[in-house]
Amino acid sequence: MPTQRYLRYLTERKKKKKEKLRQKRDEAGDGPITPRAGPAEAPKADCVKFGEVAQDIPHFTTLPKPAKKLAAARAAAASARYGEVGALAEPSAAAKRILEEERQRVIEHYRKLKLARMLSQLPPASK
Repeated sequence: MPTQRYLRYLTERKKKKKEKLRQKRDEAGDGPITPRAGPAEAPKADCVKFGEVAQDIPHFTTLPKPAKKLAAARAAAASARYGEVGALAEPSAAAKRILEEERQRVIEHYRKLKLARMLSQLPPASK
């Protein structure tokens, strides 16, 4: 059974710890939540007065734990399915030529459509 002296020691210790946390909170102020912020430092709820209007969308600095796990699982599944995803390799000369020909074909088609649209909008010539 704990002695009276030991119980007094524990309560003093708890008070000191609470005071330290209170001082940390006061020093931190109302800054953004950082990834290292523990549950004691993070605000539990927003303090919004009645009639107050939001001027901007909320900005979150970290994802919630379930979202982090889900993102990691998706990345692992994607790397397993498609291999490592990195910078795309430079296309070969033949691929560049084919892409350039396709680009030129699309540009010519667009110009024809534009010309046809302009001609259809012209008023009929009067004699």
